[in-house]
Amino acid sequence: MKDLTFAKLINECYKSLDALMAESQQTLTLLRMVKQYPEDSERKTALRLQWQRENRLRLGYEERRAELLRLISGQSQSNNAA
Repeated sequence: MKDLTFAKLINECYKSLDALMAESQQTLTLLRMVKQYPEDSERKTALRLQWQRENRLRLGYEERRAELLRLISGQSQSNNAA
């Protein structure tokens, strides 16, 4: 495994996790607002859009994390074969 690839992937994981956390907090804020104003269709629409955004970020984070784990698993298998 190239150290540069590992460093790049782990940094991307940290960045995407930070972004996901911020989006999750925004989703929770919107959930609170929809609970407080259940008849407000604009807030409900904003919540749906926010949830979609958060979900895309979650999927991106999970993909990066899985790639990082595959990279580490491949290295471990290579080391065991040697």
